[in-house]
Amino acid sequence: MNSLTSLYSPTLLNIDFDLLVDNATKNRIGPRQKPPSSYWRVPDKQQYLTSIAVHESQSLCAVSSGSRSNNLFIYELAPNSGVPTLTHHQTISLPEIHSLCWVSPASDLGSHGNVLVSGHKGGLVHMTLLPDTHSSDVPAEILKRFNHSRHLPASAPSLRIKNLALTSASWSTFPSSGIITQCGDHLFLWDPSRSDLPLIKQKLRGDITSMDLCTTRNGIMAFGGRKGVSIRDLRVKGGSGLSPPDPANEQATVVKWSPHNDNLVASVHNRKEIKVWDIRASGPASSYSGHSDWVTAIEWARNEPTEIISASNDGTIRVWDIVKPDRLCGTNHSVRQELDWAPSKNWKMYQMRQFNDLELDTLARNLLSPSQPMISQNRHFTAMKLASRGAVSIDSEGYFGYHCLHNELYSPVLAPSESDTSDGDFLPPLSPT
Repeated sequence: MNSLTSLYSPTLLNIDFDLLVDNATKNRIGPRQKPPSSYWRVPDKQQYLTSIAVHESQSLCAVSSGSRSNNLFIYELAPNSGVPTLTHHQTISLPEIHSLCWVSPASDLGSHGNVLVSGHKGGLVHMTLLPDTHSSDVPAEILKRFNHSRHLPASAPSLRIKNLALTSASWSTFPSSGIITQCGDHLFLWDPSRSDLPLIKQKLRGDITSMDLCTTRNGIMAFGGRKGVSIRDLRVKGGSGLSPPDPANEQATVVKWSPHNDNLVASVHNRKEIKVWDIRASGPASSYSGHSDWVTAIEWARNEPTEIISASNDGTIRVWDIVKPDRLCGTNHSVRQELDWAPSKNWKMYQMRQFNDLELDTLARNLLSPSQPMISQNRHFTAMKLASRGAVSIDSEGYFGYHCLHNELYSPVLAPSESDTSDGDFLPPLSPT
Protein backbone atom coordinates (compact mmCIF):
# COMPACT_ATOMS: atom_id res chain seq x y z
CA MET A 1 0.00 0.00 0.00
CA ASN A 2 1.56 3.23 -1.10
CA SER A 3 0.83 6.78 -0.05
CA LEU A 4 1.43 9.35 -2.75
CA THR A 5 1.62 13.00 -1.86
CA SER A 6 2.19 16.02 -4.07
CA LEU A 7 5.20 18.17 -3.23
CA TYR A 8 3.37 21.44 -3.57
CA SER A 9 -0.08 22.69 -2.79
CA PRO A 10 -1.42 22.83 -6.35
CA THR A 11 -3.28 25.61 -8.04
CA LEU A 12 -4.06 26.65 -11.57
CA LEU A 13 -1.85 28.80 -13.74
CA ASN A 14 -1.99 32.46 -12.80
CA ILE A 15 -4.25 34.46 -15.13
CA ASP A 16 -5.36 37.99 -14.35
CA PHE A 17 -9.14 37.74 -14.19
CA ASP A 18 -9.37 41.52 -13.70
CA LEU A 19 -8.11 42.03 -17.26
CA LEU A 20 -11.34 40.47 -18.49
CA VAL A 21 -13.87 41.84 -16.04
CA ASP A 22 -13.78 45.32 -14.51
CA ASN A 23 -14.36 45.85 -10.82
CA ALA A 24 -18.01 46.84 -11.12
CA THR A 25 -18.84 43.82 -13.24
CA LYS A 26 -16.72 41.54 -11.10
CA ASN A 27 -18.65 42.52 -7.99
CA ARG A 28 -21.93 41.70 -9.72
CA ILE A 29 -20.80 38.37 -11.13
CA GLY A 30 -18.86 37.28 -8.06
CA PRO A 31 -16.31 35.12 -9.93
CA ARG A 32 -14.67 32.40 -7.91
CA GLN A 33 -10.98 32.29 -7.22
CA LYS A 34 -9.45 29.68 -9.48
CA PRO A 35 -9.22 26.45 -7.46
CA PRO A 36 -6.27 24.05 -7.41
CA SER A 37 -5.84 20.71 -9.14
CA SER A 38 -3.63 17.70 -8.52
CA TYR A 39 -2.79 14.93 -11.00
CA TRP A 40 -1.39 11.45 -10.56
CA ARG A 41 -0.38 9.20 -13.44
CA VAL A 42 -2.25 5.89 -13.32
CA PRO A 43 0.12 2.99 -14.13
CA ASP A 44 -1.87 1.64 -17.06
CA LYS A 45 0.45 0.53 -19.85
CA GLN A 46 -1.95 1.51 -22.62
CA GLN A 47 -3.04 4.81 -21.01
CA TYR A 48 -6.58 3.72 -21.86
CA LEU A 49 -8.55 4.92 -18.82
CA THR A 50 -12.27 4.39 -19.28
CA SER A 51 -14.28 5.03 -16.11
CA ILE A 52 -14.36 6.28 -12.50
CA ALA A 53 -16.47 5.24 -9.53
CA VAL A 54 -16.62 7.07 -6.19
CA HIS A 55 -17.68 5.48 -2.91
CA GLU A 56 -20.78 7.01 -1.36
CA SER A 57 -19.47 7.40 2.21
CA GLN A 58 -15.74 6.58 2.17
CA SER A 59 -12.89 8.44 0.47
CA LEU A 60 -12.40 5.62 -2.04
CA CYS A 61 -12.15 5.96 -5.81
CA ALA A 62 -11.92 3.24 -8.45
CA VAL A 63 -10.30 3.90 -11.83
CA SER A 64 -10.71 1.40 -14.66
CA SER A 65 -8.87 0.77 -17.90
CA GLY A 66 -9.63 -1.04 -21.13
CA SER A 67 -6.43 -3.08 -20.77
CA ARG A 68 -6.59 -6.84 -20.37
CA SER A 69 -4.78 -7.10 -17.01
CA ASN A 70 -3.86 -4.96 -13.99
CA ASN A 71 -6.54 -2.53 -15.06
CA LEU A 72 -8.68 -1.74 -11.99
CA PHE A 73 -7.04 0.61 -9.50
CA ILE A 74 -8.42 1.26 -6.01
CA TYR A 75 -7.33 4.54 -4.42
CA GLU A 76 -8.10 6.48 -1.28
CA LEU A 77 -8.27 10.23 -1.80
CA ALA A 78 -7.70 12.58 1.13
CA PRO A 79 -8.29 16.23 0.15
CA ASN A 80 -6.47 17.45 3.25
CA SER A 81 -5.85 21.10 3.96
CA GLY A 82 -2.88 22.27 1.92
CA VAL A 83 -1.88 19.08 0.05
CA PRO A 84 -4.16 16.29 -1.23
CA THR A 85 -2.90 12.74 -0.84
CA LEU A 86 -3.71 9.67 -2.91
CA THR A 87 -3.15 6.24 -1.40
CA HIS A 88 -3.04 3.20 -3.67
CA HIS A 89 -4.66 0.16 -2.04
CA GLN A 90 -4.98 -2.49 -4.72
CA THR A 91 -4.67 -3.25 -8.43
CA ILE A 92 -7.05 -5.89 -9.81
CA SER A 93 -7.21 -7.68 -13.16
CA LEU A 94 -10.70 -7.66 -14.70
CA PRO A 95 -10.13 -7.47 -18.46
CA GLU A 96 -11.35 -4.58 -20.60
CA ILE A 97 -13.57 -2.56 -18.26
CA HIS A 98 -15.68 0.20 -19.83
CA SER A 99 -18.07 1.19 -17.01
CA LEU A 100 -18.08 1.19 -13.21
CA CYS A 101 -20.55 1.68 -10.35
CA TRP A 102 -19.92 1.50 -6.61
CA VAL A 103 -22.71 -0.22 -4.69
CA SER A 104 -24.25 1.94 -1.97
CA PRO A 105 -23.37 0.70 1.54
CA ALA A 106 -26.99 1.40 2.52
CA SER A 107 -28.31 -1.22 0.08
CA ASP A 108 -28.75 -4.93 0.75
CA LEU A 109 -25.83 -5.77 -1.51
CA GLY A 110 -23.66 -3.16 0.19
CA SER A 111 -23.96 -5.05 3.48
CA HIS A 112 -21.38 -7.51 2.10
CA GLY A 113 -18.72 -4.78 2.12
CA ASN A 114 -17.18 -2.73 -0.67
CA VAL A 115 -18.78 -4.03 -3.86
CA LEU A 116 -18.03 -2.76 -7.36
CA VAL A 117 -20.09 -3.47 -10.47
CA SER A 118 -18.09 -3.35 -13.72
CA GLY A 119 -19.14 -3.56 -17.37
CA HIS A 120 -16.76 -5.16 -19.85
CA LYS A 121 -16.10 -5.70 -23.51
CA GLY A 122 -17.74 -8.93 -24.64
CA GLY A 123 -21.01 -8.41 -22.77
CA LEU A 124 -19.87 -9.37 -19.27
CA VAL A 125 -20.80 -7.61 -16.03
CA HIS A 126 -18.96 -8.52 -12.84
CA MET A 127 -20.00 -7.89 -9.26
CA THR A 128 -16.75 -7.82 -7.27
CA LEU A 129 -16.20 -7.77 -3.52
CA LEU A 130 -13.12 -5.74 -2.62
CA PRO A 131 -11.01 -6.71 0.40
CA ASP A 132 -10.56 -4.43 3.37
CA THR A 133 -8.52 -1.43 2.23
CA HIS A 134 -5.85 -2.16 4.84
CA SER A 135 -5.47 -5.85 3.91
CA SER A 136 -3.32 -5.85 0.81
CA ASP A 137 -2.77 -9.64 0.90
CA VAL A 138 -6.44 -10.54 0.53
CA PRO A 139 -7.58 -10.91 -3.11
CA ALA A 140 -10.78 -9.48 -4.55
CA GLU A 141 -13.66 -11.91 -5.05
CA ILE A 142 -16.14 -12.05 -7.94
CA LEU A 143 -19.56 -12.51 -6.34
CA LYS A 144 -21.59 -12.79 -9.53
CA ARG A 145 -21.24 -12.62 -13.29
CA PHE A 146 -23.88 -11.65 -15.86
CA ASN A 147 -23.37 -12.60 -19.51
CA HIS A 148 -25.35 -10.53 -22.02
CA SER A 149 -24.21 -12.57 -25.00
CA ARG A 150 -26.45 -15.43 -23.87
CA HIS A 151 -29.51 -13.23 -24.30
CA LEU A 152 -28.63 -11.50 -27.58
CA PRO A 153 -28.37 -12.79 -31.15
CA ALA A 154 -24.94 -13.74 -32.43
CA SER A 155 -25.26 -10.95 -35.00
CA ALA A 156 -25.34 -8.23 -32.30
CA PRO A 157 -22.97 -5.48 -33.55
CA SER A 158 -21.39 -4.68 -30.16
CA LEU A 159 -21.33 -6.30 -26.74
CA ARG A 160 -19.41 -3.56 -24.96
CA ILE A 161 -21.09 -2.47 -21.69
CA LYS A 162 -20.52 1.29 -21.68
CA ASN A 163 -23.59 2.25 -19.62
CA LEU A 164 -24.68 0.75 -16.31
CA ALA A 165 -26.53 2.00 -13.24
CA LEU A 166 -27.86 0.71 -9.92
CA THR A 167 -31.47 1.07 -8.80
CA SER A 168 -32.14 3.44 -5.91
CA ALA A 169 -34.12 2.86 -2.72
CA SER A 170 -37.10 4.75 -4.14
CA TRP A 171 -37.49 2.13 -6.89
CA SER A 172 -39.85 0.14 -4.70
CA THR A 173 -41.11 -2.16 -7.46
CA PHE A 174 -37.59 -3.30 -8.33
CA PRO A 175 -35.01 -5.35 -6.40
CA SER A 176 -32.61 -3.60 -4.08
CA SER A 177 -29.25 -3.04 -5.81
CA GLY A 178 -30.73 -4.02 -9.14
CA ILE A 179 -28.23 -3.62 -11.98
CA ILE A 180 -29.36 -1.78 -15.13
CA THR A 181 -27.16 -2.23 -18.19
CA GLN A 182 -27.16 -1.24 -21.82
CA CYS A 183 -25.68 -3.68 -24.28
CA GLY A 184 -25.97 -2.60 -27.90
CA ASP A 185 -29.58 -1.64 -28.55
CA HIS A 186 -31.02 -3.50 -25.55
CA LEU A 187 -31.67 -2.51 -21.94
CA PHE A 188 -31.38 -5.13 -19.18
CA LEU A 189 -32.29 -5.19 -15.50
CA TRP A 190 -30.68 -7.86 -13.31
CA ASP A 191 -31.42 -8.98 -9.75
CA PRO A 192 -28.07 -9.86 -8.08
CA SER A 193 -29.81 -11.80 -5.31
CA ARG A 194 -31.43 -14.27 -7.70
CA SER A 195 -30.47 -16.00 -10.95
CA ASP A 196 -28.34 -14.70 -13.76
CA LEU A 197 -31.43 -14.30 -15.97
CA PRO A 198 -32.51 -10.68 -16.62
CA LEU A 199 -35.76 -9.49 -15.07
CA ILE A 200 -36.23 -7.00 -17.90
CA LYS A 201 -34.99 -6.97 -21.46
CA GLN A 202 -36.20 -4.09 -23.62
CA LYS A 203 -35.33 -2.90 -27.09
CA LEU A 204 -33.84 0.59 -27.35
CA ARG A 205 -34.17 2.75 -30.44
CA GLY A 206 -32.31 5.83 -31.53
CA ASP A 207 -28.67 4.75 -31.05
CA ILE A 208 -28.62 5.38 -27.29
CA THR A 209 -25.24 6.60 -26.00
CA SER A 210 -26.12 7.69 -22.45
CA MET A 211 -28.62 6.88 -19.72
CA ASP A 212 -29.38 7.98 -16.17
CA LEU A 213 -32.05 6.93 -13.69
CA CYS A 214 -34.19 9.25 -11.60
CA THR A 215 -33.40 8.45 -7.97
CA THR A 216 -36.76 9.69 -6.67
CA ARG A 217 -39.22 8.51 -9.36
CA ASN A 218 -39.93 4.80 -9.28
CA GLY A 219 -38.80 3.13 -12.51
CA ILE A 220 -38.15 6.32 -14.51
CA MET A 221 -35.01 6.71 -16.64
CA ALA A 222 -33.66 9.28 -19.10
CA PHE A 223 -31.83 8.38 -22.31
CA GLY A 224 -29.75 10.32 -24.80
CA GLY A 225 -29.13 9.29 -28.38
CA ARG A 226 -29.46 10.11 -32.05
CA LYS A 227 -33.07 11.26 -31.59
CA GLY A 228 -32.30 13.46 -28.59
CA VAL A 229 -33.52 13.12 -25.00
CA SER A 230 -36.25 10.69 -24.00
CA ILE A 231 -37.67 9.26 -20.78
CA ARG A 232 -39.00 5.78 -20.15
CA ASP A 233 -40.94 4.02 -17.40
CA LEU A 234 -39.43 0.57 -16.93
CA ARG A 235 -42.60 -0.59 -15.18
CA VAL A 236 -44.43 -0.40 -18.52
CA LYS A 237 -43.83 -3.51 -20.57
CA GLY A 238 -42.75 -2.69 -24.10
CA GLY A 239 -42.86 1.07 -23.49
CA SER A 240 -41.20 3.10 -26.23
CA GLY A 241 -40.43 6.20 -24.18
CA LEU A 242 -41.48 9.84 -24.43
CA SER A 243 -39.59 12.65 -26.16
CA PRO A 244 -40.23 16.41 -26.21
CA PRO A 245 -41.80 17.52 -29.54
CA ASP A 246 -39.26 20.27 -30.03
CA PRO A 247 -36.71 20.82 -32.84
CA ALA A 248 -34.17 21.73 -30.14
CA ASN A 249 -34.18 18.07 -29.08
CA GLU A 250 -31.24 17.20 -31.31
CA GLN A 251 -28.78 14.35 -30.90
CA ALA A 252 -27.86 13.97 -27.21
CA THR A 253 -24.60 12.41 -26.07
CA VAL A 254 -24.87 12.79 -22.25
CA VAL A 255 -27.91 12.94 -19.93
CA LYS A 256 -28.04 13.54 -16.18
CA TRP A 257 -31.11 13.71 -13.96
CA SER A 258 -31.14 16.36 -11.22
CA PRO A 259 -30.93 14.82 -7.73
CA HIS A 260 -32.63 17.95 -6.33
CA ASN A 261 -35.61 18.28 -8.70
CA ASP A 262 -37.06 15.20 -10.36
CA ASN A 263 -38.56 17.32 -13.14
CA LEU A 264 -35.18 18.52 -14.46
CA VAL A 265 -32.87 16.68 -16.84
CA ALA A 266 -29.59 18.12 -18.16
CA SER A 267 -28.21 16.93 -21.48
CA VAL A 268 -25.45 17.62 -24.00
CA HIS A 269 -26.44 18.32 -27.61
CA ASN A 270 -24.29 18.76 -30.71
CA ARG A 271 -21.45 17.61 -28.44
CA LYS A 272 -20.86 21.14 -27.06
CA GLU A 273 -24.18 22.63 -25.94
CA ILE A 274 -25.78 21.94 -22.54
CA LYS A 275 -29.57 22.09 -22.20
CA VAL A 276 -31.81 21.82 -19.16
CA TRP A 277 -35.21 20.24 -19.75
CA ASP A 278 -38.31 20.35 -17.57
CA ILE A 279 -40.17 17.13 -18.37
CA ARG A 280 -43.48 18.96 -17.83
CA ALA A 281 -42.73 21.29 -20.77
CA SER A 282 -42.42 20.63 -24.49
CA GLY A 283 -39.05 22.34 -24.94
CA PRO A 284 -35.80 23.09 -23.10
CA ALA A 285 -35.99 25.52 -20.18
CA SER A 286 -32.55 26.96 -20.94
CA SER A 287 -29.47 26.37 -23.05
CA TYR A 288 -25.76 26.98 -22.42
CA SER A 289 -22.73 27.28 -24.71
CA GLY A 290 -19.11 27.88 -23.80
CA HIS A 291 -17.11 24.73 -24.44
CA SER A 292 -15.17 24.61 -27.70
CA ASP A 293 -14.87 20.81 -27.90
CA TRP A 294 -16.87 17.74 -26.94
CA VAL A 295 -18.50 17.82 -23.51
CA THR A 296 -17.74 14.37 -22.13
CA ALA A 297 -19.40 14.54 -18.68
CA ILE A 298 -21.91 16.59 -16.72
CA GLU A 299 -22.85 16.39 -13.03
CA TRP A 300 -25.32 18.27 -10.86
CA ALA A 301 -23.62 19.81 -7.82
CA ARG A 302 -24.40 17.94 -4.63
CA ASN A 303 -25.19 20.92 -2.43
CA GLU A 304 -26.15 23.57 -4.99
CA PRO A 305 -29.36 22.64 -6.84
CA THR A 306 -28.78 25.37 -9.45
CA GLU A 307 -25.22 24.37 -10.41
CA ILE A 308 -24.07 21.99 -13.14
CA ILE A 309 -20.43 20.94 -13.56
CA SER A 310 -19.19 19.95 -17.02
CA ALA A 311 -15.92 18.50 -18.34
CA SER A 312 -14.79 18.75 -21.94
CA ASN A 313 -12.10 17.74 -24.38
CA ASP A 314 -11.25 21.44 -24.65
CA GLY A 315 -9.33 21.01 -21.38
CA THR A 316 -11.75 22.85 -19.11
CA ILE A 317 -14.10 21.98 -16.29
CA ARG A 318 -16.87 24.55 -15.94
CA VAL A 319 -19.45 25.35 -13.27
CA TRP A 320 -22.76 26.59 -14.69
CA ASP A 321 -25.35 28.57 -12.76
CA ILE A 322 -28.70 27.66 -14.31
CA VAL A 323 -30.29 30.68 -12.62
CA LYS A 324 -28.29 32.75 -15.15
CA PRO A 325 -29.33 31.14 -18.44
CA ASP A 326 -27.16 31.54 -21.49
CA ARG A 327 -30.23 31.34 -23.68
CA LEU A 328 -33.82 31.22 -22.49
CA CYS A 329 -36.27 29.08 -24.40
CA GLY A 330 -38.17 31.19 -26.92
CA THR A 331 -35.93 34.28 -26.72
CA ASN A 332 -32.96 35.67 -28.60
CA HIS A 333 -31.20 36.84 -25.43
CA SER A 334 -27.60 35.59 -25.28
CA VAL A 335 -25.25 36.31 -22.39
CA ARG A 336 -22.31 34.07 -23.22
CA GLN A 337 -18.94 34.90 -21.81
CA GLU A 338 -15.76 33.11 -22.80
CA LEU A 339 -13.11 33.35 -20.10
CA ASP A 340 -11.01 30.27 -20.87
CA TRP A 341 -7.27 30.55 -20.46
CA ALA A 342 -5.35 30.26 -23.71
CA PRO A 343 -4.10 26.67 -24.19
CA SER A 344 -0.45 26.17 -24.97
CA LYS A 345 -0.93 23.73 -27.85
CA ASN A 346 -1.10 25.42 -31.24
CA TRP A 347 -4.19 23.62 -32.49
CA LYS A 348 -6.10 24.43 -29.34
CA MET A 349 -5.05 28.07 -29.55
CA TYR A 350 -6.38 28.20 -33.10
CA GLN A 351 -9.59 26.48 -32.07
CA MET A 352 -10.13 28.81 -29.13
CA ARG A 353 -9.27 31.89 -31.22
CA GLN A 354 -11.99 30.98 -33.69
CA PHE A 355 -14.51 30.56 -30.90
CA ASN A 356 -13.47 33.78 -29.14
CA ASP A 357 -13.74 35.79 -32.37
CA LEU A 358 -17.39 34.77 -32.63
CA GLU A 359 -18.06 35.76 -29.02
CA LEU A 360 -15.94 38.93 -28.76
CA ASP A 361 -18.83 41.38 -28.89
CA THR A 362 -20.74 39.41 -26.26
CA LEU A 363 -17.71 39.30 -23.97
CA ALA A 364 -17.34 43.08 -24.03
CA ARG A 365 -20.85 43.78 -22.76
CA ASN A 366 -21.79 40.71 -20.76
CA LEU A 367 -22.71 41.20 -17.09
CA LEU A 368 -24.29 37.87 -16.16
CA SER A 369 -22.08 34.97 -17.19
CA PRO A 370 -23.85 31.64 -16.59
CA SER A 371 -20.56 29.75 -16.20
CA GLN A 372 -17.08 30.07 -14.83
CA PRO A 373 -14.11 28.04 -16.12
CA MET A 374 -12.85 26.39 -12.95
CA ILE A 375 -10.13 24.14 -14.38
CA SER A 376 -7.98 24.62 -17.47
CA GLN A 377 -5.16 22.15 -17.94
CA ASN A 378 -4.96 21.53 -21.72
CA ARG A 379 -6.25 17.99 -21.19
CA HIS A 380 -8.82 15.82 -22.89
CA PHE A 381 -11.07 14.92 -19.96
CA THR A 382 -12.71 11.57 -20.70
CA ALA A 383 -14.73 11.13 -17.49
CA MET A 384 -15.59 13.07 -14.34
CA LYS A 385 -17.37 12.33 -11.05
CA LEU A 386 -18.08 14.36 -7.95
CA ALA A 387 -16.02 13.54 -4.87
CA SER A 388 -15.45 15.01 -1.44
CA ARG A 389 -15.43 18.82 -1.79
CA GLY A 390 -14.57 18.64 -5.47
CA ALA A 391 -14.46 16.54 -8.61
CA VAL A 392 -12.24 13.73 -9.87
CA SER A 393 -11.38 13.12 -13.50
CA ILE A 394 -9.46 10.92 -15.89
CA ASP A 395 -7.95 12.09 -19.16
CA SER A 396 -6.56 10.74 -22.40
CA GLU A 397 -2.97 11.07 -21.14
CA GLY A 398 -3.53 8.52 -18.37
CA TYR A 399 -3.87 10.88 -15.41
CA PHE A 400 -6.26 10.79 -12.47
CA GLY A 401 -7.09 14.31 -11.31
CA TYR A 402 -8.62 15.91 -8.26
CA HIS A 403 -10.11 19.40 -8.62
CA CYS A 404 -10.98 21.31 -5.48
CA LEU A 405 -14.16 23.35 -5.76
CA HIS A 406 -13.81 24.84 -2.27
CA ASN A 407 -11.01 27.38 -2.18
CA GLU A 408 -10.75 27.53 1.60
CA LEU A 409 -8.98 24.15 1.59
CA TYR A 410 -5.86 25.45 -0.15
CA SER A 411 -3.44 28.34 -0.14
CA PRO A 412 -2.42 29.58 -3.61
CA VAL A 413 0.96 28.55 -5.03
CA LEU A 414 2.60 28.60 -8.42
CA ALA A 415 1.61 25.58 -10.47
CA PRO A 416 -0.54 22.45 -10.64
CA SER A 417 1.13 19.30 -9.36
CA GLU A 418 1.54 15.95 -11.07
CA SER A 419 2.76 12.66 -9.63
CA ASP A 420 3.24 9.12 -10.86
CA THR A 421 1.66 6.14 -9.10
CA SER A 422 3.68 3.54 -11.03
CA ASP A 423 5.07 0.83 -8.73
CA GLY A 424 4.45 3.08 -5.78
CA ASP A 425 7.32 5.36 -6.79
CA PHE A 426 6.95 9.03 -6.03
CA LEU A 427 7.89 11.55 -8.68
CA PRO A 428 7.96 15.31 -8.20
CA PRO A 429 5.33 17.40 -9.96
CA LEU A 430 5.95 17.94 -13.64
CA SER A 431 6.08 21.38 -15.16
CA PRO A 432 2.68 22.37 -16.58
CA THR A 433 2.44 22.30 -20.35
